[in-house]
Amino acid sequence: MAVEVPVAFALGLRTRLAVLAVVCVNLVTNPVLNLLSYAGTRLWDWRTSVVTATLLLVGAEAVVVVVEWACLRGPSETTAGASSSSRSR
Repeated sequence: MAVEVPVAFALGLRTRLAVLAVVCVNLVTNPVLNLLSYAGTRLWDWRTSVVTATLLLVGAEAVVVVVEWACLRGPSETTAGASSSSRSR
């Protein structure tokens, strides 16, 4: 949360509801990423391939960023186009 909340403020998510949404989404994605990282350490000996471990972790973080972005877009942005197109008919 130490990174996510300041970034949310910097990106314009300043309302209480927006910050709460960021916290809630992070409470879902962070444990999943930690569990996958832990499982990865059990499946592979990461000490033998630091580059592979780094690439996997960076890739997983990128997936988390995309998932969080998709969750934080909210239904208003995804349905706004549909409702405006139905009004023009």
